Amino acid sequence: MIVKQKDNEKNNSASAFEEIYLSYYHKIRSFCRNYLRDDDLSKSVAQEVFEAVWNNRENLNFSDELLPYLFILAKNRCLNILKRDKVQHCYSEYGFNHNRESLNYDSLKDSTINVLYGNEVEHLLNEALLKMPETVRSTFCQSRFRNLTYEEIAGIQNISIKTVEYRIMYALRVLRKILKDYLPILLGYLSAELF
Repeated sequence: MIVKQKDNEKNNSASAFEEIYLSYYHKIRSFCRNYLRDDDLSKSVAQEVFEAVWNNRENLNFSDELLPYLFILAKNRCLNILKRDKVQHCYSEYGFNHNRESLNYDSLKDSTINVLYGNEVEHLLNEALLKMPETVRSTFCQSRFRNLTYEEIAGIQNISIKTVEYRIMYALRVLRKILKDYLPILLGYLSAELF
């Protein structure tokens, strides 16, 4: 007698489930389409909702109104998909930006490029030094290449510190004028050399 009652309950729940499926499937699919904007994905989510109902049929009362429950299941599944897609999009965008930055850094670090730019900048620097008066060139070289202080240069050349400052400013003005087009390259070259 108990076995027949369980068989009747299974048949009743199966027929009740079929009735709910036929009545509400299209509503749930349309509801999902409003969230996901993808018909195939909406069909898939609607199928998952009814699969979850079937798997949980022993705990549900099919005589109750289940539409609000179905909407809540569908909404939660849609929100999970949207969150997952957002995370994937952010990660792929991060990966794209990271790869681009890595490529830029690697291209700056490429030794053949450094040698090429280094030689070109060195040539322009020598050209700029030759355009300077001898006194300015001497003062600038002692400051920048021999790392002497302004006081030490003033003592060696028997000039005032103000004269040393003026000569350095004059030399830098000449360099800026000649190297103005190469400043971004020079900065990239110097930063690549530092790393």
